[in-house]
Amino acid sequence: MTRYQEKRKFLELKIKQTQNHIKAMMRDRNCNREELLELQFRLSNQKGKLQFIRPNTSRDISYREKQISRFAQSIQNILPASKHLVFHGTPIYNAVKIIQSGQIISGRDLWGFATSGDPAGQFSVTTKSNIRDTILGHSDLNAFIGFLPAGVIFVIHAKDEQEYTMAQRKGHIFNINFYNNPQRIHSLITTPENIDRVRMWLKQNQYRYPVFDYNDFITSTQKENMPSKISLTQKTIA
Repeated sequence: MTRYQEKRKFLELKIKQTQNHIKAMMRDRNCNREELLELQFRLSNQKGKLQFIRPNTSRDISYREKQISRFAQSIQNILPASKHLVFHGTPIYNAVKIIQSGQIISGRDLWGFATSGDPAGQFSVTTKSNIRDTILGHSDLNAFIGFLPAGVIFVIHAKDEQEYTMAQRKGHIFNINFYNNPQRIHSLITTPENIDRVRMWLKQNQYRYPVFDYNDFITSTQKENMPSKISLTQKTIA
């Protein structure tokens, strides 16, 4: 049996165990509600991993390792703070749920208990200065260890300068509903493996956001920040 097959069987076993635990707790009238919610959250993640697990390829691993080592520095070098862009990374199995729901909200609000350190009404983000935290901890670029695709980074327009400052100082912004406020999403970043399916999810939910791989996001950002020929000419004449 390969390591991939072992991992798949392990996930299948954990799902059955969690399902049985949930059934047992629901039969207990005195069960701990928060513990039950935590088990349901765990089951959702286990099912998500099983849905997307697949064998690794050396090409995918190499691509992801390169982004881990260099993407954050590239963003810090080329992205102006004046853009007020913030970054929220999430596993692939959560990305599809976010797109379908049309919102990014605190785990506490979504699940009814603290799934992370995010306070109610706010979710975690990084800015250009600490985007490495998203790359290393939330983008799932290293999830090939568990035979999983990389996750997705939602690139978000902070509502205003005050919210951008909040993101810089506290690492959070307020929950957003991009179904009602589509302008809040700038783009999505993922690995080449995921491009087509993320675009499909967006199309199915009638969103037209650009989806970039890591390299193309850098290229696009560089082009956006290049001064136009007209501006250069005007400066020369001046």
